[in-house]
Amino acid sequence: MTHPIKAVKDINESKDLWKTAVRCKHIWSVTSASKKEHIEMILVYSKRDMIQVIVRPFLVLKFKEELAARSSYIIQNFKVSNNDFSFKSTNHSCKLVFCGSTLVKKTELSDIPLNFLNILGLDAIVEEKFQSNVLVYILGRVTEISQFQINADNNKRKVIFTIIDNSVFEKTNLEYNVLYGGQLAVQLYKYYTSHKEDGNIIVLLINARIKEAQGGFPLNISNAWNGTKSFINDVSIDEISKFKESLKGELPLLSSSSLQDVELICYAKHISPKLVPMYKLEVLAVDGKFKSKFSFWDNDCVKLIGKYALQMKNELIKADEDNLLELPYELDAY
Repeated sequence: MTHPIKAVKDINESKDLWKTAVRCKHIWSVTSASKKEHIEMILVYSKRDMIQVIVRPFLVLKFKEELAARSSYIIQNFKVSNNDFSFKSTNHSCKLVFCGSTLVKKTELSDIPLNFLNILGLDAIVEEKFQSNVLVYILGRVTEISQFQINADNNKRKVIFTIIDNSVFEKTNLEYNVLYGGQLAVQLYKYYTSHKEDGNIIVLLINARIKEAQGGFPLNISNAWNGTKSFINDVSIDEISKFKESLKGELPLLSSSSLQDVELICYAKHISPKLVPMYKLEVLAVDGKFKSKFSFWDNDCVKLIGKYALQMKNELIKADEDNLLELPYELDAY
């Protein structure tokens, strides 16, 4: 008699001899600082319960070729451990860890949906109906790109843009800032520069992080790590296609205060008729043998200290202070 197939929601740490039938919803590779690669996956059961999986480095070669997104499998003999990730891809209390005796059999399971997207609406964020340590799916239309930082010389890649969720547009005009870093920033930058006339840029974020408001920084959405994916105007995804079709009337062209030669509006709604060179404050913190550099752009300086970086620089010049190790008083006091 074979082991019975169990639902994902029933898997717990009481034993390792489990057997389940799942579809691979999402898969990605992670390379550590020591150049070791491991695989992470999100598996979904027929009842749409999900669980995260780890394939350790020494098993990557064994399983890499037979694991693929959208494929379904019978999986058995895996270790079950506590889902102790700082940011979890599912709200399941456990995660699965493949071991040497794990069996993976590719099987057609038509009862498990191919494209199951559990999208979190912006209204749910407003009503605080989310877990800050669980990564989410977000769908929205880009209304403004406020910052592009794509620097090949120092590998700094960042994009800040605003999205609106049209599903609740009639109730309230909900907008949120999104911070993209790394390759996702490059992806949006390339798309925007080749589609500047497109007023309907719909973005789907998979495994996005909601960063709760802290101090003077408002709540925002960001990518978390290399498991985060972004799809831009991909009408092969039903949710994006339906979102685009739901848009009514002519929409204004997407604006980018960092790229277009138009009136620029800052976070405080001040208007500048032309581009003005801006400065940033860089602080090197040293603790014994450990060092870390922090960069604060003008928006951050104003929110944290109450002054622009250039203001602090000019005050040091006015005081005839040329010591590179001299900190502006405001920063020292802060």
